[in-house]
Amino acid sequence: MRGYYCTSARYRNPLISAISDLPPNASPNFYMVADKPPGKSCHCNLFLLISPEWLVEKKMLDPGHLVIKTSTGKVDYVAAKKYKEKLLDISFRQSFKEHPGFAEYALKENYWLHDFALYTALKAAHHNTPWYQWPDEYKYMDAGKLGKFAIANEYEITKMKWVQYIFDSQWQELRSYCRSLEIRLIGDLPFYVSHDSADVWAHRDIFDITTSGELVNVA
Repeated sequence: MRGYYCTSARYRNPLISAISDLPPNASPNFYMVADKPPGKSCHCNLFLLISPEWLVEKKMLDPGHLVIKTSTGKVDYVAAKKYKEKLLDISFRQSFKEHPGFAEYALKENYWLHDFALYTALKAAHHNTPWYQWPDEYKYMDAGKLGKFAIANEYEITKMKWVQYIFDSQWQELRSYCRSLEIRLIGDLPFYVSHDSADVWAHRDIFDITTSGELVNVA
């Protein structure tokens, strides 16, 4: 299984070349908050961790699209984010219809995936402002307005779901490979949910916020 010669978080995240690249006093999770915090859902996975080489290996991306650059010792997080976004867009257009597993994944994960993709598209359409500052029809989740928005933005919404599917596919493959080597992976569960997230937007009834979306209490 080419590419998994280093079964570690550093392989899964080629953005980090060394802990010394991090700013002073930053945690090793800094790469997750470079540019803007992801915070979109406690369910979603960070697309920056998807390996372009893996996409090529799975014939989801033509190798000619890869750009190999010599490391300068520092990571340009903004450039890396744009590069990954470009590659994933190309890969989506090139291959997503050829993967029947995507439909199964989207159905299985629909309890959070559609809200996440819809929220992300709405956030982009409103210049990254938090959901509680959106127009009322979107802030209060008017079904008719959301349906029209989803139809008008079907491409982006489907791509966001597909990116999560690709991440999960790569993760499951890496997890199986680690198991074959008797390597056990330990993770944790998110216990803080971002106020500006798909989770709170879609399920505000279980959070301590006002009807207009403002926080009442902060832990």
